[in-house]
Amino acid sequence: MKPAILFVLLCLGGLSGQAQAQPQLHVIYVLEQNELEFARLNMENDSLMTEFIELVQSNLGIPMRTSRMLKTGFTRNVLQQTIASGAIKPGDIVILYFSGYGLPPANPTDKFANWRLDDVRERGLAVSEVETWLTASKARLSLIIADHSTQRMDDDRLAASTSLTADLTKQIIQKLFLRTCGVVKLGSSLPSAPSYVNEAVYFAGSVFTRALHDALSSLVLTTSPAKLPDVSFETLRRYTSEQMYMMLGTSGYRQDPVLVVTPCAGPTPAPSAVGQPKGRPANGQANLIVPAGARWQGLNVDDEAYDHLPQKGTTQTAKPLPARIDLSPYAPPVLNQGQKGSCVAISIGYYMRSILDARQRGLTSKSAILRRSLSPFYLYNAVKDPSDGECTVGVDPSLTLEHLKIYGLPAFASYPDPNFCQDNVPAFTSKSVRILDYVKLFRITETKEVKVRTVKQTLAELSPVVVGLEVTASLGNLSFVKSLVPRIRNLPSAVSRLIFRETAESLNFQWQPNQSNSLDFGHAVCVVGYDDKMFGTGAFKIINSWGGTFGDGGYFWISYVDFGRFAKYGYQAYLPTDSPMLLDADLTIWQGAYRKSALPFRSSPTGGRLQTYALTNPQRTGTSFKFRVNAQQQLYLYMIAANASDSVVTKLLPAPGQKLIVAPGQRVTYPGTNASLTLSGSIGQEYWLFLFAAKEVDMDGYLQKLNEQKGAFPDRVMRAFGNALTAAGNLAYKPKKMGFFLKNRPGASDGIVPLLVTLNHVP
Repeated sequence: MKPAILFVLLCLGGLSGQAQAQPQLHVIYVLEQNELEFARLNMENDSLMTEFIELVQSNLGIPMRTSRMLKTGFTRNVLQQTIASGAIKPGDIVILYFSGYGLPPANPTDKFANWRLDDVRERGLAVSEVETWLTASKARLSLIIADHSTQRMDDDRLAASTSLTADLTKQIIQKLFLRTCGVVKLGSSLPSAPSYVNEAVYFAGSVFTRALHDALSSLVLTTSPAKLPDVSFETLRRYTSEQMYMMLGTSGYRQDPVLVVTPCAGPTPAPSAVGQPKGRPANGQANLIVPAGARWQGLNVDDEAYDHLPQKGTTQTAKPLPARIDLSPYAPPVLNQGQKGSCVAISIGYYMRSILDARQRGLTSKSAILRRSLSPFYLYNAVKDPSDGECTVGVDPSLTLEHLKIYGLPAFASYPDPNFCQDNVPAFTSKSVRILDYVKLFRITETKEVKVRTVKQTLAELSPVVVGLEVTASLGNLSFVKSLVPRIRNLPSAVSRLIFRETAESLNFQWQPNQSNSLDFGHAVCVVGYDDKMFGTGAFKIINSWGGTFGDGGYFWISYVDFGRFAKYGYQAYLPTDSPMLLDADLTIWQGAYRKSALPFRSSPTGGRLQTYALTNPQRTGTSFKFRVNAQQQLYLYMIAANASDSVVTKLLPAPGQKLIVAPGQRVTYPGTNASLTLSGSIGQEYWLFLFAAKEVDMDGYLQKLNEQKGAFPDRVMRAFGNALTAAGNLAYKPKKMGFFLKNRPGASDGIVPLLVTLNHVP
């Protein structure tokens, strides 16, 4: 029998005339992983439904709690206990997403198959029984969505253009999830025959889950205000049916979603107030329910915490990426985490931080790098759960990075013991060993190609990347060949590289996920390089924390294809600038998606702190633009815009939830591939203010000050930023380029450098 996917949404509790507490969104993932093929399929379904849920949650505007039942707790009893102990209050919404095998129900008239959980593998768990657990909590709305198909389709994502109809989107989501009372079952019955479509696609989600995902996108994009009163779950079912029909095409298989609605007794209770901003609790800890078995080997699964991290701004490199990058010469000696859950701390606080420092200083001696390395074992104990007395449970990478940013770490020599385990480590703070900042590199729901491209671009900036991998047990199969590899490395460097590339395959330094039949655990590792020719299709080089007898002296390779499938999280960190070079940057602007020639401009020296570069030719409404920054030193980049006839100033870059940090010596283009800035709005004089800074700037605060000011835009800028701008005596603008450099004076790089571009906007 084929896999069954179930997605359950529940809005609990009738409301009295008294004021009600704000509802919460509870999300429970139940993912069967007994077979590798199924585990991969569930990874894709997980991504699709996570994005579906994010759209619902963001438009309901309520807090969200997430729980995952994984391989070790995939039972009827655990599911029942999870629902019962989830701190669900009247008015709350519960989303239960089940992905597993579908078994024929005992009652032949039932339209939904049973779920094969580990303690009911023969008969399965009836959907009606799960329904009773939910209705026992006096459910106001229970939405049960069941998918009983494993048809695989290509993996598009929820359309980003939904933001264009944000106001109406919120009304649609709230009408579906807050204006319905009773029990609603929506799903796809068991297929009449096994149907696999597009076998070449790597486990890109089942047809029904994908269709439901795309149906919600279509619903919010195509519903007009006039049609809003008619939106219902029947509308969503109809859109889902249309998506499934298009996906199955000429395959010969047909499925249609089933909808069963049982209204609640009595009048429909009014929904609780919504609209509070989402986010983490005030104490800074993620509100994550982690049932037994859901903590991975050193890496805590916290999609909500990852989702809230700032993402690296999308860029486009000026040159083709190198075919090969290897940062391993800057890596410290390999460590062994043993039985402790310290892989996150080792990957972030030891490997990543040490490589960044060694590269900045040009160090390749392992002993010299180790002397400057920091202690990951202190870091692990500083951020772990205090109740974990054995130090075996993993930690959250985002909390680990934040600790390194705020406090720094003591030297490796101060805490060198991998078995160090202590509830309360001595306080430590040192500005000199902190990281400057960090970003996530891709969303959980990102396509495989984007994950690979983004990580390669980051490595090409000579920056290592820490990733959270979903791992199969086959990772432990990698072995170290003790005799041949040292001899290869003793050959001349060019010959060594050539031979090593060819022998890496035969020596089995490539992780082969397919050698295991299920996902095993989550693991944090550090990516130190890539090679486009490795294994014929390209691969990433990774340093592990299982000692020098693992793989090739602690390193292994993962193909681009497998990386795209199994990499769940990705992080980049930045060190403060430690270089005698001062801030120096150039700016180039051109029309269109592809650079042809830079737009001509004239310089208008002011002798002050706000240099103006005016585009010579008028620019019409609808014209698209890109710009390129060439920076000699690491810097943060911001862009705000205003029209002379408008009083409101808008921040264009970075985009919401992103940071733009330009690596030293890099030439990067913004926005990234397949994107541009389009001129719109009022005609007349346009102002584009680019701001460069060595440290992060509270741009939202300055934007508020700008919008409070009156008068000409340049005057508003000077009043809003004031002394935060770089002193005129420390700054020199370039007369023949859009650009600047700072003079070699103490404190010259402490301020914000403004660069103002003006243009004449015409119809």
